[in-house]
Amino acid sequence: MTGVDVAKLEEIINECLKEELRQMDELLNRTNGELEEYFQLKNTLAAMKDEIAVGFKTQYNIRGNIFMQAKTNPTDKILVNVGAGIFLELSLEEAKYFAEQKINILTKNSDFIRKQTVIKRAQIKMALMIIGNEEKLHLESVD
Repeated sequence: MTGVDVAKLEEIINECLKEELRQMDELLNRTNGELEEYFQLKNTLAAMKDEIAVGFKTQYNIRGNIFMQAKTNPTDKILVNVGAGIFLELSLEEAKYFAEQKINILTKNSDFIRKQTVIKRAQIKMALMIIGNEEKLHLESVD
């Protein structure tokens, strides 16, 4: 065999590169889930902007998919989860601005992670091509 240790390269692929790719995929899924939540917040705020100032009827899940009808009091502020279980009382405009900023940040993070997964997949493919070439060379030298 030539200069490449196929067994060592296979070990790197399986134990390092594929594990890193799996972790990146998990991070991408979490980031995209969080992004979806902030899009939902932004859309909800847009849909409710007129109603929230005068109050509105809603249903509240009290447990086990048992709902209770409720009416909200007029308000100009809402509680927004800003991360790590921390809630801030924000005006509707502040909440909308916050959601837009989080969407921008999470979109950039998602794009970066996606690019990194493409690079990691290319590394795996390159390593597999090297193994294939080594095995082909080995078979040719045996003949």
